Amino acid sequence: MNDCKCEYCGNLFQRERRIILRTRRQGKGLFCRRKCLSNSRVACEETFCLWCKVKIERRSSLSEYLRKCCSRDCAIRYVSNLPREETNRKISLALKGRPCTNLKYRKLDNVKIIVLNEKICVFCSKTFSTTNPKKKYCSFRCCGFRSAQKRVKRSLNEVHFAELCKTVFDEVLTNEPMFDGWDADVILPKFKIAILWNGPWHYRKVTATHSLKQSQMRDTIKLDRIIKNGYTPYVIRDDGRKNKKFVIAEFEKFKFFVEH
Repeated sequence: MNDCKCEYCGNLFQRERRIILRTRRQGKGLFCRRKCLSNSRVACEETFCLWCKVKIERRSSLSEYLRKCCSRDCAIRYVSNLPREETNRKISLALKGRPCTNLKYRKLDNVKIIVLNEKICVFCSKTFSTTNPKKKYCSFRCCGFRSAQKRVKRSLNEVHFAELCKTVFDEVLTNEPMFDGWDADVILPKFKIAILWNGPWHYRKVTATHSLKQSQMRDTIKLDRIIKNGYTPYVIRDDGRKNKKFVIAEFEKFKFFVEH
């Protein structure tokens, strides 16, 4: 270890010989600490402390009060003793362009006031408050359920059954979210009947990523919402593939159910 002298503050310190040779070879100076190195790279200015009036040198890259005070304690004392009007002015400049939730500073100039909009969730019909005028759902859960409903694919048997219903009944709706955001496969508004065409994924695990428990939970919620809206649920279980004879037989059963 060799004795060295800091090129910024003049303090003596020890440094290994190989480090001294490497820094001199690279054309760099020797400094006792990182602060001296950074201060040497930035031009310093002479000023007086705002609180104790002591002559100081502070680099211009520091914040306003730390640059103009000799220490952090003096900066805190100076800021705490500022007049209220000056403090409010600095707060308003700091919050310029940002939404302010504090009622104490809502009347300051150049501060945006938050406007809460009362909206109704598209999925669960609950009332919620939001600052986003384009928001449609009260939570990520409702948004996820709604997007999952949009991705549902209709089976060929279900499509055939809906076409047979349209040949007999006057008004037939398909996959309309009429029950607090939940839908039914085929809906007859005149008879207040909601038909649910449940495939095999409603009764057994189909794929590795398929959650049977979640599907059955959603079916329970859907049946509850249908009954609460004054409709009668009619469930058809379809465990096979495309089969016109099966669809026709189920349609004849449904007609007998409607007639009686």
